[in-house]
Amino acid sequence: MAAAVATEESKYKRNPEVFVRPKMPAINPEKQADSCQEAKRGYQQMFQALIGELHVSLHVEERLRAKAA
Repeated sequence: MAAAVATEESKYKRNPEVFVRPKMPAINPEKQADSCQEAKRGYQQMFQALIGELHVSLHVEERLRAKAA
């Protein structure tokens, strides 16, 4: 690991205008919380839709069984 760091530093010393370290984006806690809430809402909506489809299919199946009997 130390060798990799030393190699990066020597590359930078030889040619500083070419070697650019990638910058990590700053994490904004408010935006992170908002995106987490959006994801949570999306999953809740998807789950509610699946439950609704399940209720409908069970209702249709009950009606078909009632007609057959």
